[in-house]
Amino acid sequence: LFSQTSANNYNINLENFRAEVYQPGKTLQLVKFSSGFYDGILRGRGQMEMRRFIPVISAVIRVKDVSAEKLEGILIHFSKLYGKLSSQMFFVNYPQLVFRGTMRLHDGSLNNFEFLKWLANLFDLPSLKKIQFNTASADFTADKEGVGIYNMGLNSENVKIEGYFKLRENDRVSSKIFLSLRRGLLRESPRFTPLLRILDTKQELI
Repeated sequence: LFSQTSANNYNINLENFRAEVYQPGKTLQLVKFSSGFYDGILRGRGQMEMRRFIPVISAVIRVKDVSAEKLEGILIHFSKLYGKLSSQMFFVNYPQLVFRGTMRLHDGSLNNFEFLKWLANLFDLPSLKKIQFNTASADFTADKEGVGIYNMGLNSENVKIEGYFKLRENDRVSSKIFLSLRRGLLRESPRFTPLLRILDTKQELI
């Protein structure tokens, strides 16, 4: 599938797409669908119901075990994210358009994210340019209020990240990110040597 907006082009690779359509009533249509989705699986169900000449559409979509880096045609940021991704998404267009869901990744890495690259260069911590992680997760929402990523969480051997990000109208941003680094990682940087000397030696995450 290919889609184009004024700002971006989007490519979505579906293989062996199958759909079953039912019409249990004059104003209601139901659909179940499944497809190969890059190296993973996509499944879902949806419905369209006419309400006073308004088509009300809703859908639930599940994605399982897709290599995140293969999704850069959908969102360029995926090109810097590696690991197996699973997601559940919900869409409805009435009474207002809402798209929300969850994402979970496992056994992956973050490669050269701009914020982490900036920290790596600022504090002389090259290990931050590529972070191997066991699990990463987030909830997301897109509606008339804007686009948001919530309950962000990343757990790796040396780094823990939590927080949220919200983009509203007129490019207004609100965000809060908590970053914790293990003592062993901080020892790589001479800038943190004085800090480590005064902190409790039992405190691993800083």
